[in-house]
Amino acid sequence: MKLTAVLLTIACMHVYANGLTQKVSFTGKNVSVEQVFAAIEKQTGYVVFFDYASLGGVKEVSVSVKDASITELLRACFKDAAMDFTIQGKNILISRKEKVAELATAYTPPPVPDIRGKVLDSLGNPLVGATVTIKGTKKAVQTNDEGIFTIKDTNPDVLLVVSFTGFESQVLALPNKQGRPFFVILKASFNPLDETIVQAYGTTSKRFNVGSIAKVGREEIQSQPIFNPLSALEGRVPGLLVTTQNGVAGGMIKMQIRGQNTLGAQPKSVSMMTPDNPLFIIDGIPFAPQNNSFTTTNNILYNTSGNYGGGLSPFANINPADIESIEVLKDADATAIYGARGANGVILITTRKAAAGKASLSGSVSTGFNRAGRTMKLMNTEQFLQMRKQALANDNMQPNLVAGSNGYAPDLLLFDNAKYTNQMDELFGGTASTLSANMYFSGGSNSNTFSLSAGYDKQTNLYPGNYAATRFSINSNLHHSSNDRRFSADFSAGYSYGLNNLPGSPSISQALELAPNFPDLKRADGSLAWDYNGTPFSNIIPGFINPYSYLLQTSNVGSHYMTMNLALSYRLLPGLTFKTNMGYNLFTGNEYWTFPILSQNPYLPFTRTGSAQKRDTRNYVWNIEPQLNYNKKIGRGKLDVLAGMTFQKMMSSGTSLFGMGYVNDLLLNSITAAGTIQVQEDFSPYKYNAVFGRINYVHNNKYILNFSGRIDGSSRFNINRRWARFGSVGGGWIFSEEAVVKKALPVLSFGKLRGSYGITGDDGVGNYLYYSNWKTAGTLYLYNGSQGYTPLNPENWDYSWSSNKKLDLGMDLGLFNDKLLLNVTWYRNLSYNQLIQYQLPTQTGFTNVTQNFQAVVENKGWEFSATGTPVKSKNFTWKTAANISLPKNKLVDFPGLASSTYGNIFTLGMSTGTVKGYSYAGVNDTTGVYQFKTASGGKAYFPSPSADNKFILGDVNPKYYGGFRNTFTYKKLQVEMFVEFRKQWGPTFLKTMNGTPGYMTNMPVEFLDSWTKTGDKTTYQRLTQTYSSAASAMGYLRMSDFVYGDASYIRFKTLGVNYTLDGAWLRKIKVISCRLAVSAANLFTITGYKGIDPETQSYYTLPPSKTFNTSLQFNF
Repeated sequence: MKLTAVLLTIACMHVYANGLTQKVSFTGKNVSVEQVFAAIEKQTGYVVFFDYASLGGVKEVSVSVKDASITELLRACFKDAAMDFTIQGKNILISRKEKVAELATAYTPPPVPDIRGKVLDSLGNPLVGATVTIKGTKKAVQTNDEGIFTIKDTNPDVLLVVSFTGFESQVLALPNKQGRPFFVILKASFNPLDETIVQAYGTTSKRFNVGSIAKVGREEIQSQPIFNPLSALEGRVPGLLVTTQNGVAGGMIKMQIRGQNTLGAQPKSVSMMTPDNPLFIIDGIPFAPQNNSFTTTNNILYNTSGNYGGGLSPFANINPADIESIEVLKDADATAIYGARGANGVILITTRKAAAGKASLSGSVSTGFNRAGRTMKLMNTEQFLQMRKQALANDNMQPNLVAGSNGYAPDLLLFDNAKYTNQMDELFGGTASTLSANMYFSGGSNSNTFSLSAGYDKQTNLYPGNYAATRFSINSNLHHSSNDRRFSADFSAGYSYGLNNLPGSPSISQALELAPNFPDLKRADGSLAWDYNGTPFSNIIPGFINPYSYLLQTSNVGSHYMTMNLALSYRLLPGLTFKTNMGYNLFTGNEYWTFPILSQNPYLPFTRTGSAQKRDTRNYVWNIEPQLNYNKKIGRGKLDVLAGMTFQKMMSSGTSLFGMGYVNDLLLNSITAAGTIQVQEDFSPYKYNAVFGRINYVHNNKYILNFSGRIDGSSRFNINRRWARFGSVGGGWIFSEEAVVKKALPVLSFGKLRGSYGITGDDGVGNYLYYSNWKTAGTLYLYNGSQGYTPLNPENWDYSWSSNKKLDLGMDLGLFNDKLLLNVTWYRNLSYNQLIQYQLPTQTGFTNVTQNFQAVVENKGWEFSATGTPVKSKNFTWKTAANISLPKNKLVDFPGLASSTYGNIFTLGMSTGTVKGYSYAGVNDTTGVYQFKTASGGKAYFPSPSADNKFILGDVNPKYYGGFRNTFTYKKLQVEMFVEFRKQWGPTFLKTMNGTPGYMTNMPVEFLDSWTKTGDKTTYQRLTQTYSSAASAMGYLRMSDFVYGDASYIRFKTLGVNYTLDGAWLRKIKVISCRLAVSAANLFTITGYKGIDPETQSYYTLPPSKTFNTSLQFNF
């Protein structure tokens, strides 16, 4: 105790000395004391804490000092007031002096002064509900709504233990024994259980969260060399299936949370079903375009005949460097408060915010290159010619040069048989460069902070030519809070511009299908070759199109994204706060596609003309959400109540101009120069209002209850069907806090059981489809010179919300002082009252109508995740994380399925990803032709297309997927690696390949193992180049299980190595820290998939690229 007293004395002397050495000047007459406090903060960097109630007796003051100490200035202010102050570190606490009691005539022992203090975080915010305990006793109190505590009748020589969830506990002696108030500043802890998690309309932590929420933080995002921020989630979030659709920068990325809930907007094949998109919210405001492509012109990312590339992702306009965290909300407890918008899950993106502190500048510069990922091994010239000769022999044909004859073989008799060209390498085997530069500037005081960031990114294309994706972004954030912390305002604004220069739509298949000895497609001067020794290619190969011609059909796609957000908060009463969040974001796309004369075959038997298309799209949303939040301690519990309203309007519109009949390519950039112009316009307004609320109660930091509800109104339904109610209930029990558990399981540092059940809705149909919508027939369809109109859909005022019942049960465990965290979750979602397009009789004039249908889709499954730090020493740390999801999808009910248009697609009791088709029965060893099973148990070359001959082939939904990450840190060196895996079944290249093996189309090497004579037992039928029974059997084969197969893979997704530089030379140039990093993505893939890439499963698009990157990160 003597040593403690000595240390306290030294500390007080040090604090007093600081107050004397800090100089400040101030002159003011009849000014408020708040102005004096502001001057102190500005001139010294100290922070003044005070309570307005305690200043009630202090009127205006007049003071004039120059180069005075803080102590002298404050004494001058309070010379006529009963006020006191305490200086601790760089913090000043203002308090009221206690009245001195008059001396009694008889001696009375002096009363024991109360212990009074205030608990704050490092930013000066009061910590409400912090626990202050007298060490060694059970005597404890909690701080009030101002973070203040009082302990009565206590010996001033005690030690206090101050603790709060998410912060490091602190043990301290009283800084004074006279009862003067003091304050305690707690540091945030690094326990992952107490990490802040963004949830709907607020924040929580893993410790007290009862919903199913997964988080990917800034550090994990920044460790990946990515262009689209959605790529950062792939394989890292249990229950979230992320699929890259194209290896081109800016390409679409499909997102699906816990399976397919709906049957789709209209009947179509399973492989073309649109996934249920989750709701995307950025800083509290719905992202205007959501995860929908905004390009509609022909390019490598969007083909109007099939949309093979998926289109351009609007998220490519968002700079990953500006993101602080991404949270994925999956269950009813987490999503029900969003009502209809959260039926398919919610993804919250939080951008970086300003932080108090000295102004600082940080940034990064990186550069690297990309190469094509997996490719297919095709035949070389020798193998190809062997295949062609065998095909002709099988057909009993002699090769000839008579066009149109069965033995026509220019590749054997006309082309150079010694020539070999890997056409895929020629078109897609280039190297793309990457360049990125980012800057972040921030600073401010506890009351006012600011930040400003800017970024530039450019990534060229693998295709030959000047094609690239470019992005420029700028974001700002301002924060202000009043001195009494009752009022706060946050304003953020951002703008980004993206430009994607794309070639036309040459699919990979067009390069793969060319014979390896095909003549050169470009001349020595770089111009396109359209003939061979004077003979047009189109005469040699009917319908031939030079793949390089698409590189001249450019598509320039520009995009602008602007967002503004204002959040205001005011504490009306202790515990009662009014908030409002107002936001607006706008996303526009500008496309210009040209089809020049130069890209067309000059040997065509008609006059060539050029054409162009200009497309402008506009998506905006404004959102206003006023809220009331009330929190209060009730005994040993904490109550938090939220109530609010949502007013939202969204608008999507577009204008397309088609110019045709250009006679000169120089005029293509002007639509008005076209011979004929067509105009199309579309717009789609959407309004959404809601009332929502949430009640959360935590008792004794062990028992958690959460209720949420919402009343939604959507303009997508008629006025009598517009409103619906949704809600959820969730609960949790932190059983590790029970005394019996602590005693029985000392290794268990944390254990929680949680569960939730709720109902969410979905209004996922087109806007105003309950009305009869019409469109113009176009200027080419006029009636007596007047514009004609055609109906789009019949009206139906009866359909309304679809619904989703969600049940979620989980357990969270922490072992070995939370060094290892485990999570297991079981869920079941039932989606019913489906919104579908139901078939109508042809005499109605329409094919279908929008309506509700009592089909029920079930998604259930298990999710497992683990994070931990197996090794942590002074110089070496090993962190690891892994997750795996096991989803299961089933169509539970569908009245009248067999007689509906869905009957050929779905099967009751099976997954909605179930594929039906013919069952492959091998190659007939006598005829060498494919055979297929029949319903009667026999085999046939060409089974009838009746439903009886269609079998269940498999399920394209993944059986399981996940990823695992390891991070090793040795002193200043860090190595991080991440592996993604997926177990699935899907279409191979045979599903969509063109041509018949044996014709003038290149094929994989395995086709050399084909049937050649009676008795052969082979996988592939006989080669042919004629329209024989073998050629006909190929059509049936493409509808059979033979063209599907194992599409599982393990992909080495990312590898990063970084080293933190240090040394006196850095300090000389004012650099606080500097880090050199090398990273790579998609290094290699382990798979047995028969195709280009098991993830995209496409024969038409580029696979994810291999990326190599070097960066320098610095802080000033």
